[in-house]
Amino acid sequence: MYISVRNKHGLIDKGIKPRQIKKSLRENQPSLRKKMCKVSILIVCYNQEKYISSCIESCIEQATFNDYEIVITDDASTDLTMSIIEGYQQKYPALIKVAKSDLNLGISSNINKGFSLCRGEWIKVLAADDLLEKDCLDKFIMATTQSNIDVYFSEMNLINAYGDTIGYTVTNKNFFRLPKEKMLHVLYRKNVLSAPTAFIKNNVIKKINGSDTRFPMIEDLPMWIKLLNENFKIGFIDERLVKYRISDSVSNPNNKIGNLSYFESLLDFRKIEIWPRLTGIDKLHIVNDYFLFGVIIFSIKNLSNNKSSLIYKALKTCVIPFRLFSIIRNHLCEYNVRHIYD
Repeated sequence: MYISVRNKHGLIDKGIKPRQIKKSLRENQPSLRKKMCKVSILIVCYNQEKYISSCIESCIEQATFNDYEIVITDDASTDLTMSIIEGYQQKYPALIKVAKSDLNLGISSNINKGFSLCRGEWIKVLAADDLLEKDCLDKFIMATTQSNIDVYFSEMNLINAYGDTIGYTVTNKNFFRLPKEKMLHVLYRKNVLSAPTAFIKNNVIKKINGSDTRFPMIEDLPMWIKLLNENFKIGFIDERLVKYRISDSVSNPNNKIGNLSYFESLLDFRKIEIWPRLTGIDKLHIVNDYFLFGVIIFSIKNLSNNKSSLIYKALKTCVIPFRLFSIIRNHLCEYNVRHIYD
């Protein structure tokens, strides 16, 4: 197998074997090591006995870069997740640190517990059902050795419940060239930043006090907006560094409308942080939020949280006229991340 990589001048070298890359990296390890920054891979976990092993394995099997640690924080899982994690910690005691909550605190508090244990200059947050590409850390370090960026995002591959690649993302890079005010304007309307791909500087996390625990079930968008408001810089690496699993999730389980706590957190966030910042015609997004979240929260509470419920479908249809502005604006948003399926 041959692949193409960027050389030190930023040009593409074609026809290079992977083993040649590994050999070159090892030969230059002393000189690279001076520039390399240590990475903490933070695995955020709750009831993931099905996927946690493959997630940890993807972190252990990084190609050549070895200046990293794995921190796993579990939010009081009730299945066999912790038993599996403890098995890996016993096998790799110098590499893996584990923190377990006795009570389920929500994603924001769970991730903050993990942040407090991370010693790396960079933190790579990883959901316990997602995977790192084998060359994730190699490519990240190569792309960021001489950079003043505080948070990096990248492309990602999409996988199904069985780990098969079913597609990939295509991000509009123009978003990362916008001035801060325009970036924020886009994020107030729609979150176009892929949290599964983010690398964040540890000192930046400390300066913004981590994830906002007022919104226990959403850790990403409040953080991105706070980072930009405090003038930290975000950037993009045009590589697929992560495998994102399209399956059950907190926000969008396959056979349910969604997680009540998630949507209540999201609505609270929009009320507190987004609505006061909307101006002019964009205030119509408030109308959208009232009707959209009203239908979702009512249906979860009263319709057995069932996506196939005819009443739920009817309610969604009835509120479309009140949501038309936001539907059109989001559909036309030129900075959307597209998911391309094979």
